[in-house]
Amino acid sequence: MAPVLTLIPKLSKARKKEALLKGQAHLLSLGITSLVNAGTSVDDIENIKELYRQGKLKIRIYALISSAWGEELGDNEKLYFARGPEVGLFDQHLTIRGIKLFADGSLGSRSAALFDDYNDRPGHRGNLVYSEDELYRLVKKARTYKFQIATHAIGDAAVNQVLNVYERVLQEYPLPDHRYRIEHFQVATLEDINRLAEMSVIASMQATHATSDKNMAENRIGATRMQGAYAWRTIIDSGAIIVNGSDATLVPRRTHLVVYDRRHPEGRSIRSPNSTI
Repeated sequence: MAPVLTLIPKLSKARKKEALLKGQAHLLSLGITSLVNAGTSVDDIENIKELYRQGKLKIRIYALISSAWGEELGDNEKLYFARGPEVGLFDQHLTIRGIKLFADGSLGSRSAALFDDYNDRPGHRGNLVYSEDELYRLVKKARTYKFQIATHAIGDAAVNQVLNVYERVLQEYPLPDHRYRIEHFQVATLEDINRLAEMSVIASMQATHATSDKNMAENRIGATRMQGAYAWRTIIDSGAIIVNGSDATLVPRRTHLVVYDRRHPEGRSIRSPNSTI
């Protein structure tokens, strides 16, 4: 993306704040009053704080600090490790105490890290962003500064690496209610699904990925590995916790909003053809 992104003019601070308010208006129109922003820069946070001070921002935000891709410590982490977590600001509307990390890429681009070759690209297993020791140092540092961790991991090798690192750090620095998360958790071995529950790691998954990936997922990983992919029921039955999300705006999905009234004998529904979820 870099050759394209470097040519796009940077937004001014005023335009960024305008965009935040337009985003808020859209979410409120859908009845969404709180969100997790999975990757927030220091500049974003300062703009958000200014809008809260001005009384213009009403939505509740849990901000995960953006990490620098492939670097052991970026500018955002350096500043917030020095500052420390900020919890319940502006009358419980803003909390900043999580770090967003990346362990691999995506299944669609074949950059999700797999144990075995891609079914439709022999000899290729995707890409890990960090070695296990590098990721361990990042998670350990975040734990030292009392930050929660949410790590993007889509392929089974990346999921395994993240669980190994979480286990290592939590054994050294126990924290019963750590709430460490794996973002997406799309392809995993059955053994790692069980480890997820045993370690009380949260699977932060997105239902929309199961539908958006349905036409290519089995081509990428084959029928056998599909048994541990998008495995919502297996994960729930294992005792693990799933938190559902939208992955917006990376995965915009225009669909019908259907509301069922269970009191009605036939489950009456209301459809809104222009809703975005």
